[in-house]
Amino acid sequence: MGAKSDDGNSSRNSKNSSSKPCEQQTEARQFWLLHFPDREPLTVAFTPAASHAEALASYPSALAAEPIEPGRRQPGAPLAGDQEEAIPAWLAAIGETDEATVAEVLTRCRQDEEVRRYFLDRAGAIVADDDRRCCNQCGNLRAGVCAIASPGGVVSAIRGYRPALPDMLQRCAGYLPNARDTDQRTGREIGRNQ
Repeated sequence: MGAKSDDGNSSRNSKNSSSKPCEQQTEARQFWLLHFPDREPLTVAFTPAASHAEALASYPSALAAEPIEPGRRQPGAPLAGDQEEAIPAWLAAIGETDEATVAEVLTRCRQDEEVRRYFLDRAGAIVADDDRRCCNQCGNLRAGVCAIASPGGVVSAIRGYRPALPDMLQRCAGYLPNARDTDQRTGREIGRNQ
C-alpha cells in the first residue's frame, strides 16, 4: 500500500515506492550515495548514469548504495572559460575521453548548479594538486626511449626502456621538462627555455 497523505488518503509516491520492489534499484541514476563500513558515506556521480549494481561494482568496498535525486537548480551564471576547460581536463585525467560523455557532462554543468558544483569540486581538487606529467612531456624521452633509465637508477628500468603508455600521467623522479611541456592548471608552456 502507498504512503498516506496528510488528508488520510492513500497515494503512491512514484519515487519511493513501486509495485515492483527492485524497480528503483535497477533504474540508472547519475548520483549515488555510497555507504562504507570504515568511513563516511560518499556521493558519487556517474556519466553516463549507472544502475545500483554498476554503482556498487565501481566501489567494491561499499556496503550499500542509494540513489540521490538532486533538486535541479539553474546556475546563476554561465560556466566561466577556465571552468569550461577544467572539467574536460579533469575527465581526461581520470581516463574519460569519450566526446559524447564529455559533451553531456558540460551540458549538465551548464544547466544544473548541483552537477556543476560536483564536477568543479573534483576538477579543482585534482588539477590544483596535480604534479604528474606524461613521459612525452619529459626532456629525457628521446625517440621513445627513456635516456636516464638504468637498473637501480633514478628511473629503475633496463637501458633502452620504452614507456608503454607515454601519454599517461604519472610522477617520475627523473622528470625533466621539455620545450612542449605545459602546466596542467594554466595550459601554459613551462619548458626549459622559458
